[in-house]
Amino acid sequence: MNSNYTVKELLYAIQHKNELEDRCATTGNFDLLSQVMDAEIAVMNAGFTDRQMEAFRLYYVEDWTLAMIADKYNTTHQNIACHLSSCRKKLQKYLDRGEEQC
Repeated sequence: MNSNYTVKELLYAIQHKNELEDRCATTGNFDLLSQVMDAEIAVMNAGFTDRQMEAFRLYYVEDWTLAMIADKYNTTHQNIACHLSSCRKKLQKYLDRGEEQC
């Protein structure tokens, strides 16, 4: 995985996966997909708990609001925000580990 990514770039790739895939198909430039694949690998290997993974998926992939996720789990939006913050920290830690291995 390219460890030069930031968490923000990985989150962008996850949130805009469909648009990036469409652009690849239109332009024939499949280099754009490497960031999407790297983002998915990072998410799978960052060590999220099941609850964090579900909150992450709903928020970043399905585009749910904090309030919608909180309602689904009968909790507060602050609790969901904490889950997402933990996810971002775990992604950063995963990226940092990748830099150390180089």
